[in-house]
Amino acid sequence: MRSNPANRSGLALNVGFLLNEGVGHSSLFTVDEPAPDLDAELQLSQLAGSVQLTRTPQGLYVAGRLQAAHTAECVRCLAPVPVTLEADIAELYSLAADADSEFTISDSAQLDLAPLVRELLVLDKPAHPLCRADCKGLCPQCGINLNEETCSCTAETLDPRLAPLSRLKTKHD
Repeated sequence: MRSNPANRSGLALNVGFLLNEGVGHSSLFTVDEPAPDLDAELQLSQLAGSVQLTRTPQGLYVAGRLQAAHTAECVRCLAPVPVTLEADIAELYSLAADADSEFTISDSAQLDLAPLVRELLVLDKPAHPLCRADCKGLCPQCGINLNEETCSCTAETLDPRLAPLSRLKTKHD
């Protein structure tokens, strides 16, 4: 098992030794980053897991799983919601000479997993995170969190521009 302590991000791996090995040779890299900085929009508090790099004729095949702790915002009440994001990695990183590949290994034998991991974690973010299934949300008039308190607001009056539509609804009911 190898780790890459000289790397600040933990996701830029020096793979020169592996590129000098024969096809089929592999090495396991562990990732344990307390506060990875992948993107300003994606605040993570922990990134951990491992990736197996295997030498192929085209470059390196990377396979593994990383998990990250993230705090999302409830779509109803805006409370913080702890979320675990997962990145299942299965990608071929080609040698720099191969321009057809999306992911390449630099001439200095650096393999940067950050763009791929960022993409996978962003795709794993929940679209509508909820603090709990029965979240009541915020009061539309006063903005109070209805999970914590009750408010004395009256029912919302109908917008006069929509009054003709409400009459149509009552005729067909």
